Amino acid sequence: MHGVFELRYGDDWHYKLRTERGIHRSVKHVPLHDPSVYIGALLQDAEAETFDKVFTVTTRASLEHIRDARNRWGHFAEISAMQASQDVREMQMLLADLGAVDEARRMTQIKQTLDLMVRSASS
Repeated sequence: MHGVFELRYGDDWHYKLRTERGIHRSVKHVPLHDPSVYIGALLQDAEAETFDKVFTVTTRASLEHIRDARNRWGHFAEISAMQASQDVREMQMLLADLGAVDEARRMTQIKQTLDLMVRSASS
């Protein structure tokens, strides 16, 4: 994602996204490693053309799911293993769309572990 945003906005892409596009109104308080910075940018219609060639038709729904999951996890909501598995699956699909093969593979491994937990809990 960094590479795509750098091509579009230059080296200070994160600042421009925050100020010009209104991604998180506070420039000072949102660290770049916070997934909500990226999710917020990707969900904006103005950024749709930036990633048109990268994403599949189901990506927007995945992004919305991931935003909700990030909020649940970030606010320590109770999450079942089944819900966690669904969250990880959405992340795996998004990472695959972005070409982050190693990260997507890691999400697949995590999902397999969660699925084992779900199966063992139901038996």
